[in-house]
Amino acid sequence: MRKLLSLTLALACCMSAFAQQTNPQDALKTLNEMRDKLFDAFFKDQKNNSLDGIEKQVSEKAREFVKGVDPKTIKAQDGMDWGTLFAEAKDYRAAVDLTNRYLDSNPDEKGRAGALMSLMNYYFKLGEGDNLLATFNKAVNAANAPALASEMAYEYADVIAASAGPAKALEAAQTVMSKLSYPDGGDERRRAFFDRSRVALAGKIADLLVQSGRSAEVQPYFDEVEKKMDKDSAGVKSLGALRVQYKLIGNPAPALTPNKAIGTFPGFDAWKGKVVVVDFFAHWCGPCKASFPDMKQMYADLHEKGLEIVGVTSFYGYFGQEKNLTADQEFGKMQDDFMAEHKLPWPVAFVPKADFAPFGVSGIPHAVVIDKHGNVHKIHVGYSADLFAAFRKEIEKLLAE
Repeated sequence: MRKLLSLTLALACCMSAFAQQTNPQDALKTLNEMRDKLFDAFFKDQKNNSLDGIEKQVSEKAREFVKGVDPKTIKAQDGMDWGTLFAEAKDYRAAVDLTNRYLDSNPDEKGRAGALMSLMNYYFKLGEGDNLLATFNKAVNAANAPALASEMAYEYADVIAASAGPAKALEAAQTVMSKLSYPDGGDERRRAFFDRSRVALAGKIADLLVQSGRSAEVQPYFDEVEKKMDKDSAGVKSLGALRVQYKLIGNPAPALTPNKAIGTFPGFDAWKGKVVVVDFFAHWCGPCKASFPDMKQMYADLHEKGLEIVGVTSFYGYFGQEKNLTADQEFGKMQDDFMAEHKLPWPVAFVPKADFAPFGVSGIPHAVVIDKHGNVHKIHVGYSADLFAAFRKEIEKLLAE
């Protein structure tokens, strides 16, 4: 019995030693190359690939690299690379512990900055808004403000608000905004990037102002943001779309008159008394298609309770690799190929691109939520699997009213 126990312990030690022979930097390089190849295949043939499938394959490979590795035995100075590898394997708790140990090893300023940025992402994945906020307060500066602007706008602020309240999330978002400034020089691409970051963050700040009962401050705030932007930039146009979005909230939804439809769309008046999600999308939009599984599950669970969804799209003159299509030809592709592949159970309305403007659409997916009275309740832009649960809870809340 003792011999068997000794053999088992020896084998376990050998396996651990073998696992830790893995060079995390080499493993991460392998994962990045794998992801690049899968993305290339995805863009060539989207029918046989999916964004979720890509991340699943990468995560499975990452789990092979960390199998048998005990995070407690990893040297602190190696914690950053190993933390990244464990995060790829979706073990965010181990990633947090390893990254914190790395920070305790007194890395140089560049290493510290990178570790804090990674740590925020791990706390976001874990839904730990308080820890995310504490790490943000240590990390935020003018150098990382452009990157943090997008993260705060699309992900971090909602998690902070859920844990610490919208006022704290608003304070954090405003801190990032205060540190955003145009880079020196006349690089138009960098200035455009800053404008996109500024507009995205302005939209989240507006949302948090509404959540904090300060709706009257939204439009004046947009005025202040616009003063800091190039007058002729695309960002100003996007800011104009934001103005439209927040003017819609609390008011009747604009009419939608499709020139073609798959399924029956009776109009918003016929759906009064129900909660409606108007999902603006396109057949070429990866995030739009990535949202469909969650949207379909929500529809299946809540349709009988009064949820209706209508997809809204337009004609783009092509479908997949087929170019120069007429509207009728593209409609046929959508009806026969797209709907067959994605099996959307709700109607899809086709409208001119100009009809997107009254709904404040500047990017897709763009979901307009209409309450039982026919008024716009909220507009949600983009898709994140991590945040969809919060979006669904809001729909459930409206249905219960």
